[in-house]
Amino acid sequence: TPQPNTAWVQRALLDENIQYFIMAFFWWSSKPVTFALVPYAIFSLFHALTFTRTTLLPQFLPAGPPPQAGAAPTPHPIAKKLQVWVKTNYDNAMRIVAFTELAILGRVLFGALLFRNAFITPILYAYFLRQRWFQSKFTRDAVGTVHARIHAFVTSPGKPPVVAQVYTQVTNLVGRWAGSLPGAGPNGAAAGAGAGARRQ
Repeated sequence: TPQPNTAWVQRALLDENIQYFIMAFFWWSSKPVTFALVPYAIFSLFHALTFTRTTLLPQFLPAGPPPQAGAAPTPHPIAKKLQVWVKTNYDNAMRIVAFTELAILGRVLFGALLFRNAFITPILYAYFLRQRWFQSKFTRDAVGTVHARIHAFVTSPGKPPVVAQVYTQVTNLVGRWAGSLPGAGPNGAAAGAGAGARRQ
């Protein structure tokens, strides 16, 4: 039985469903950012397909006989196709979610600078992504990929050295705040991802 104490609240706040619920409430109560609906739409699609397969379809399309005595009934072909589709596309969908969430951070950051959304929005969303970093391999991979590409761009021939220096300082500051974000180079991104993975 859940106990409404400090420890229970802390554990609840570490649950990704609670985190997404808090963000959903924030989006609902603040100035709309339509792009922020994309992750929820993707999650909703997969939840709806799973609910359809496990709860709705058995009411109308009964499972077949078990392949052998004592085995589970054979799923209806439509249910089996849904299961295979979800399993096949889940990882790619979560990668899309991870990159989309990084893009949302960029959107609300520039939105704050242009007075298109509240200044608290990028701060809250950055904290949300910090939690996603610790909990989601897909988020760590997305951060590592974006970091590596930006690093390659700012250190490419012809770019003023000060650009790379500023980027390094920014990543170091963000890394200290987040606890385990990538360092100044692509190898740092991989190391950061490994450190985050070990926390799971």
